[in-house]
Amino acid sequence: MQRRSCVCLVLSVFTLLIPAYAEEESTWGSLIRQGNAAFNVQNLDDALRLFEQSLQMAGDAPEFRALSNHNIGMTLQTRGEYGRAEAFYQRAVEYWIKSDPRPVELMATTYSNYGDLLTDKHEFVRAKDLYSKALTIWKESKVVNPSRIAFAKSKLASSYNLNGETVQAEALLKEAIALLRSLPKPDATDLATSLDCLAKVYTYQYRFQEAEPLFHESMALVESVFGIHDTIYAISLQNVATMHRMAGNYARAEPLLRKAAAIYQDKLGPQHPYLIMIWNEQGMIALAEKKYDMAASHMRDSYELSSKVFGPNHLRTTFAKGNLALAYLRAGKLRLAKQMYLEVLDAERNSPDVAREELARTLGNCGQLALMLQEKQEAERYLREAVSIWRNAAPSHGRELAATLQELARALKASHNPEARQVEKEAKAFLETQRH
Repeated sequence: MQRRSCVCLVLSVFTLLIPAYAEEESTWGSLIRQGNAAFNVQNLDDALRLFEQSLQMAGDAPEFRALSNHNIGMTLQTRGEYGRAEAFYQRAVEYWIKSDPRPVELMATTYSNYGDLLTDKHEFVRAKDLYSKALTIWKESKVVNPSRIAFAKSKLASSYNLNGETVQAEALLKEAIALLRSLPKPDATDLATSLDCLAKVYTYQYRFQEAEPLFHESMALVESVFGIHDTIYAISLQNVATMHRMAGNYARAEPLLRKAAAIYQDKLGPQHPYLIMIWNEQGMIALAEKKYDMAASHMRDSYELSSKVFGPNHLRTTFAKGNLALAYLRAGKLRLAKQMYLEVLDAERNSPDVAREELARTLGNCGQLALMLQEKQEAERYLREAVSIWRNAAPSHGRELAATLQELARALKASHNPEARQVEKEAKAFLETQRH
């Protein structure tokens, strides 16, 4: 049975800057400074109130209005209010464009943070466009800042990875890390971000031995800057936990997930969207350990919170629904699982933000479910489509191709199709290749 996995969080560090001209408007500037101070200790309610007041005091200056809008969007994003946050980011971009001269660092930061918001919303195509703009701004800046260029490359690479373009992601991340390591004193947070992103690329390629040291180096850097109680550190914990879960090391993954969840709940509240992926990971572990009731409970919590935060038809909610359907399938609730899977499959086919590999996993699950329901022709159709996708995927997905070929062989045998023997041989050959 193929495993679905929600996207790991992208390690992000928000850059909060006050331009030199803030002193010209002391009231606006003092509100921005107070808001930043509140944000940095994660007093988000006070930060939001202060930034909203700063917007009221910003006057007609585009740069003042841009920064106030950006900071409101950033605070709402951190609180998990993604729908509200996007409108403020969009307005910030519009005001930066009107600024003369345009403040490069602040404008690039807005594009990058806006890209993070869209990544959280699973809108990778749009996120990629914003990360590209941030990178272009840094490259064209009159003041060359290699560290920021490397950071922007890493964020762009993360969007490639999340959209299934792993070859491009790996190449860009290696460039970024090489650039940072060439500096006399690399920025710790920029290097942590690049290392974390490359480790996630390796994780989804099942290259766990290469991923783990990168994750640990990234975590050490994050700890040195933020400590072990910050949400940025919790994101690192969660990403490492995902790697261990995918590698089958459930005993190592579970404590990390609990620690991350405790930090999220303490700093961000009990209904923050970051918990959606925590519960998903815990559900996947429960499935692997055949604790189906526990798995369904975790997946249901994830699905219900996603529906509340993103809405019932959002892609993030669709993925959560697919995970819940998988739990029902394993528990033998086949008709309920089928109804949900058909809804998931339809949504994934019509979304530009679903990687082909993710669609293949859903098709594989639909194929196995159809086979269990004795719907042999449907099973064969789903599995053939999944095999076609896996054949064109990166070599690192060889084991998934082999597993899907095995399921297709089962479906063909059930229909007494002589092609089953040939497909079975191909599956064995792929499995042998993976062992070596």
